[in-house]
Amino acid sequence: MADIYEQLANKLDTLGKGYPRTEAGSEVNFLRKLFSEEDAAFHLKMKPGPHTAQQTAEYMGISIEEATENLDRMSSSHLIYWEYMPGSVEKFYRTVPFVHGLWELNTDKIELQDVIDRVHHFANGFGETLFDYRLPIVRVVPTSADTVQDDAILRIDDARENVKQQNLIIAADCVCRVSGKFGGACDCQESTSTCIMFGDMARFYYDEKVANTRVITVKEALAILDENERRGYVTMVGHSMTYSAICNCPPCHCAILRAAKLSVALGPKHGKQTFDRWGNYFCVYDADKCTQCGICTTRCPMSALSMAEGNVVAYERALCIGCGLCVTQCPSKALILQRKPQDELNIPEDDGYDYFDRMAVEKAQVDKERLEIERRA
Repeated sequence: MADIYEQLANKLDTLGKGYPRTEAGSEVNFLRKLFSEEDAAFHLKMKPGPHTAQQTAEYMGISIEEATENLDRMSSSHLIYWEYMPGSVEKFYRTVPFVHGLWELNTDKIELQDVIDRVHHFANGFGETLFDYRLPIVRVVPTSADTVQDDAILRIDDARENVKQQNLIIAADCVCRVSGKFGGACDCQESTSTCIMFGDMARFYYDEKVANTRVITVKEALAILDENERRGYVTMVGHSMTYSAICNCPPCHCAILRAAKLSVALGPKHGKQTFDRWGNYFCVYDADKCTQCGICTTRCPMSALSMAEGNVVAYERALCIGCGLCVTQCPSKALILQRKPQDELNIPEDDGYDYFDRMAVEKAQVDKERLEIERRA
């Protein structure tokens, strides 16, 4: 019988974007660090989706007291997640994928060896799998509404307006910036407390004391967004109708942006995502207005804008993720974001971790199709 942590790693490969296995097995080390054997065994018994303690007790065939004790202990250890369903005062518990999930929830436990293992895992399958399927793990939204032509930003894409509607807002440490510290100092690490959360996510982070959580005001949250725009960091949100997290992602250390660049380098593949699913906007470049100053090329996280031969700006739309960072600093107003046509918009269908459940279903189907293609080849 496989080691219980090997079983746990295999289960994580069925959640969200997966958790690919490697020959070296470095991906198991962090699980051994986080989970006791008791916690690992309980996790293996947990079904997908949200369940109350009572529901968990019933499908596991244990007492409500035992279920509650295990669920609360594992929540406090940041091994599982809880939320409140609309109209309910009971907690609903669920397992979460490795990203976004276990890795982020345990930011304050990360040590040098964990980062070394993660780099190895990223280079040997995990980085590829983040962009290996059509459903995007997150959405890129414009850094501000005024970067979009004709005030055409969608309500769900206006991060600043969403912040203004919140009652409880927290800031927490960014796992990418924290991890990056083990590789040396970087400008992005001047402040690591830049992940903004609200809703159930904020409540979980605050109650369970995740990643040095601190409560902030709307004004403070907007200041974080402003500072990160100035620095040229990409605004990403959860792929859900009522998202509860805003990431401010520096291209130097953001795992998602690095995975996106890796995806470009690896080329096409059956069932693979392209950047048309990542956001609802694309940049329009007016060559007649452009003064060839090159500022936009230093701001673009995907090198969609670059300096070509003759010091002329070149634009490759296929690489544009619609973040708007080039727009905000263009002195000649030669750049603007345009909203995609209605039939090309990528509107979320789910809320929160329900979307990750759908990712897992898609991954299983595409993996099956790829195996069949290989078999026929």
